[in-house]
Amino acid sequence: MATCDVCGATASRAKNPVYTADELRQLVANGFSLDESTLNTLTQDGKTSKEQTVAEWQRKVAQSTAEWLLCSSCATRAAGYRQTKKAKSWGWLIWIAVPLVVLAGVAALIISAPKSTARSFRENQLGGTTTTSVAFSPDGKLLASGSDDQVVRLWDVKTGQVARALSGHTARVTSVAFSPDGKVIASGSNDLAVKLWDAATGQEVCNLSGHTLAVTNVAFSPDGQRLASASHDGTVRLWDVKTGQALRTLSGHQQSVNGVAFSSDGQLVASASDDQTAKVWDANTGQEIRTLIGHASWIYCVAFAPDNQFLTSGSGDGVIKLWEVNTGQVARTLTGHTARVNTVAFSPDGQWLASGSNDGAVKVWNTKTWEVARTWTGPKTFPVTSVAFSLDGRTLASGNAFDIKLWDVP
Repeated sequence: MATCDVCGATASRAKNPVYTADELRQLVANGFSLDESTLNTLTQDGKTSKEQTVAEWQRKVAQSTAEWLLCSSCATRAAGYRQTKKAKSWGWLIWIAVPLVVLAGVAALIISAPKSTARSFRENQLGGTTTTSVAFSPDGKLLASGSDDQVVRLWDVKTGQVARALSGHTARVTSVAFSPDGKVIASGSNDLAVKLWDAATGQEVCNLSGHTLAVTNVAFSPDGQRLASASHDGTVRLWDVKTGQALRTLSGHQQSVNGVAFSSDGQLVASASDDQTAKVWDANTGQEIRTLIGHASWIYCVAFAPDNQFLTSGSGDGVIKLWEVNTGQVARTLTGHTARVNTVAFSPDGQWLASGSNDGAVKVWNTKTWEVARTWTGPKTFPVTSVAFSLDGRTLASGNAFDIKLWDVP
């Protein structure tokens, strides 16, 4: 009797479904993974953490060329990750059912924020989907957002209305970025693809394929000629924006890469990984320059200070670290968040550092004193997934599962 290639349970090729390697990779990209019982067993047998077990299993899927036989139980779970977008759309009912008292509490917190105001893009246009990423256009007139409903939205900052919806991804959009000239939008997705869009027309310009697992983050070089993409496959890829050709692959992390950033001079690339390290790379040669070790958990995000002297990182350990780029030494550790830090961003003038966390808070730090200048707090059930400054540094955008907000910077 055959066994399930996922959990090891009894299965039959005559009665149970068989997936090609590509089909299973798409399921994993959509969120399919090991069941809890199998995960616990493999973790105990391998004497590793659950995170390492999942990462190793994902790597196995990424490298597989054979068919995968699934037992009835795993096939039932997998079916949930093959549903169409309409079949998954019931999630908006959950958010409609959120008690009014919670909404009132959020509103009260916003209103009470000292010397700060916020505008919310909480329209039915969001439909209760989680906003995974936000990015301002260089002129500050548009805000791009990615979400788990597979859509990239362009918002009119002045009116708060959706100016254009870009459809083409087949799984969650994890990251968005504007090119420095504002003409191109890049997006990364769990469908393994990186897409380039014409910002003026909303048309897809190019599809960049090469990653073998979900794309987690994208970032343009300062001159707009290159794009960096990070992935759960453990690599960072650099692309030629004009031709769509892959320039090089940065390999060295042992687990998923969650964040990527260019230095302001375009000479360096930084990456953040589940292996609890951040790395600094030569953007021209692809050579690893140094590895930054100090966090006690996965690292989710990185950002260079505008003067390139420091690199900041946010982690599952709830702290933000400031690293000296030239030495790799920790210059400062910022504490204040009570859960993992998902996102960090410097203001263009370097005066402020913004951070967002699973604790539902957005914090703005004064980079001269490294004291918290502002804390905007929402429900802990709505983790802050992304923050971004406008080019003039006067507005900060934040996204979560509840809405998108625009804040006046202190």
